Formats: sequence, C-alpha cells, structure tokens
Amino acid sequence: MLRISKIEPFKLGLAIRGGIPLCYSWFGNADGLPSHSYARVSLWQLSDYHISEQKVRLEFSLFSKENLIIAKNSMTFTNECEIKFTNYAEDNAQIALHSYFNIANIEQVELHGLPTNIFNSLNKQQETVPSPRIIN
Repeated sequence: MLRISKIEPFKLGLAIRGGIPLCYSWFGNADGLPSHSYARVSLWQLSDYHISEQKVRLEFSLFSKENLIIAKNSMTFTNECEIKFTNYAEDNAQIALHSYFNIANIEQVELHGLPTNIFNSLNKQQETVPSPRIIN
C-alpha cells in the first residue's frame, strides 16, 4: 500500500512525502535546483487515462516552459502497480523512484522487471544483480 505523510502540505513547488515521487533527471541536488531535481515538484498534466472495473491507467506529461514535452509517466493499477517512464528531453538522463510504502515485513518484498546489469555508483563498477530483487 502506498503511503502519504499527514504532515506535509500540498503546495505547488514543494515535494510531497508520499506515493511514488520521480527523481528526474538525477538523484540529488545539482545546479541549485530542488533536491531530487525538478520533476518531483513540477505540475504534471493528465494527458490520457482509461478506467475499468479491473484496471486504471493514468498517463501524465511534463512540459518545459516552452511547452515542449520533456517526459511521460504512465501508471497502470490492477492488483499490481506498473510504471512506465519515457524521457524525451535529455540524453543519458537518470531516474529514480523515491517510493513511500507502508510495509509490514520488508523481507517479503520482491522487485520484478529491473535490469540485471547495473553500474554501482558507490564502487564505480559494473555489476550483475539478481532478478527479481529480494530485500533482506
């Protein structure tokens, strides 16, 4: 179950502590922009949706000040949550999901569909990691 903080205000330009915030185009503060970059505190536009008894799909678009599309985020909710992010703006842009989940036992969590060949930024090396990922 996704969680949202009860103490955070909903105010344009401020990050919300809850849901699945997108840290795009990098994870961290750079060039004086907001922590975890600008997408997390930007206003996304609902660009498409489909609602049925079995599934809800929402698609949001992020636009530049010049009204050019920067990115799209499509979320499909069934008994699972699928997120598809498309970057249109930057080469080699990085994205991180900074999720807030209410989890009773982290050792029962599995993450599916993640890449198995990764770059470990801590030791600056390519690594092969298992899929699904199990948190222990």
